Amino acid sequence: MDITAVILCGGSGTRLWPLSRSNYPKQFLRLFSEYSLFQEAVLRVKDVAKEIFIVTSDSYYWIVENHLEEIGIEANIITEPSAKNTAPAIALATYYVKDNNSLLILPSDHRVESKERFQEYVKKTYPYTKTHIITFGIRPTYPETGYGYIKLGDTISNENNIYKIEEFVEKPDKELAKEYINSGEYLWNSGMFFANKKLLIDEFEQIDSKLYDISTKGDLESFKKAKALSFDYAIMEHTKKGACVKLDIKWSDVGSWLSVYEELKKDENNNAILGENCININSDNNLIISNKRLVSALGLKNLIIVDTEDATLIADKNASQDVKKIVDILKAKNDNRAEESLIAYKPYGYYMLLEEGKNFKIRKLLLKPKKHISKQMHHHRTEHWIVLRGTAKVFIADKEYFFHENESFFVPKSTWHYIENPGIIDLEMLEVQSGEYLEEDDTVRENVF
Repeated sequence: MDITAVILCGGSGTRLWPLSRSNYPKQFLRLFSEYSLFQEAVLRVKDVAKEIFIVTSDSYYWIVENHLEEIGIEANIITEPSAKNTAPAIALATYYVKDNNSLLILPSDHRVESKERFQEYVKKTYPYTKTHIITFGIRPTYPETGYGYIKLGDTISNENNIYKIEEFVEKPDKELAKEYINSGEYLWNSGMFFANKKLLIDEFEQIDSKLYDISTKGDLESFKKAKALSFDYAIMEHTKKGACVKLDIKWSDVGSWLSVYEELKKDENNNAILGENCININSDNNLIISNKRLVSALGLKNLIIVDTEDATLIADKNASQDVKKIVDILKAKNDNRAEESLIAYKPYGYYMLLEEGKNFKIRKLLLKPKKHISKQMHHHRTEHWIVLRGTAKVFIADKEYFFHENESFFVPKSTWHYIENPGIIDLEMLEVQSGEYLEEDDTVRENVF
């Protein structure tokens, strides 16, 4: 099978705040296994795809690279010039796909319980990708109001559960969702697609000239001018070659804390708990997530409690779809906690803010082997560095030093310095900044290489 997997890795994930934020959205969270949702998506396709493309933004490039490295899988990373929803992203990926392969297009932040069963559906569907743009519909198990639906048309293949598409339906209210399920004619819209490259380009040409230019020329100016539309709106609702494969498989778009709760294992009191620092007394049907701090639940029912280093969410489970309202309020106040978590991924590794106050800031940095931070200086702060693990090769005012575990060094104001990890294990350090102004725009950089 000539299949290229395309994994769409954008989106801000505000519905899973405070664990998911714009600088570290939900696809990178490890909620259900040792792997992130993004890693699970990659592992889901690696056995059926000859190559893998990841479409993401510049801000997520280094996170994507790090997560791929963890699972030992190589992929081609395409960075979008701007966030434009799924239609331009898919058109851009189409340009980079070799030969006339079929594109298996998946979101990076969904949950599919059985990788093997999904791969079987892919294999059975593959022969139809030269004549149809396939979308995958999920057999609904309850009247979900947060999903779009697909109304099935005439049968294309009984054996392989492939149907024509009669219409796409917006998110219904609960009563209408019940009618959809009882009719047996509707499926949840999963946002997954499967189609041959030539067929996609032909449909782009007929339906949207800018998407055609992107898919045939890799034209980034057309990308910037393209409408920010989903692939459903831009192509599937207009093409005459759409088809839907009915998947009888457990799936979730992990679109709310309630959906996270439903996917997790429960204890004897029907509580779903992530983290070991939790005490429950007479508490039932709760989702409790704690990174570090002790969370104690006493006589609580039907709540969502998500505790992070800098923010805590407490909500009724039935209000989980409204979490975005909190993010909107924080954005209106220009509060960084709306979009930024305490950890920031960089080309060299990452840094994590541990503590800050008036005139000081403490961060932990990790530099991967053979990586370095830029040569830089600061006019308004001094820095005291402590090596926790590994070896640091340091230049201070153009003098070279080596520092090891439990050793430290000091960088005065207005002094050029540069730090490199020359070793074969990660370099971990504490950085203590001190001064009247500690913002990043006080960093003057010079390229080392």
